[in-house]
This record gives sequence, structure tokens and C-alpha cells, in this order.
Amino acid sequence: MTQRTDQELAQIAVGAVRLAGGDAKKTKRILLDTGLTDAELTRALLYLESNRPILNR
Repeated sequence: MTQRTDQELAQIAVGAVRLAGGDAKKTKRILLDTGLTDAELTRALLYLESNRPILNR
């Protein structure tokens, strides 16, 4: 199994926010349903909290 990059996780996280309409609880639920590993889920959530623009790398 390959590990997703930070950029891929950022794209997934931003997509979840858009699908949830900005609702934090719905965003987390969507991310849980994506099949991310625990480590990837943590990294995606940390990205959302950090406001780091890693999508433009």
C-alpha cells in the first residue's frame, strides 16, 4: 500500500470541506468515510487546522 502525499491529503481535505459546506462535523465524517488510514486522517485534519497552502507546492 502506498502512502498518500501531503498534497494529496490536502486535496482530499479541501474536497471534504466543500462537500460538507464548511460544517466541521460533516467534514470529519466525510473524511472518516474516505478510507484514509488513521495516520492519513490525522495529517488531513492537521492540514485543515494549520492553514498551510501546501496545495501550491
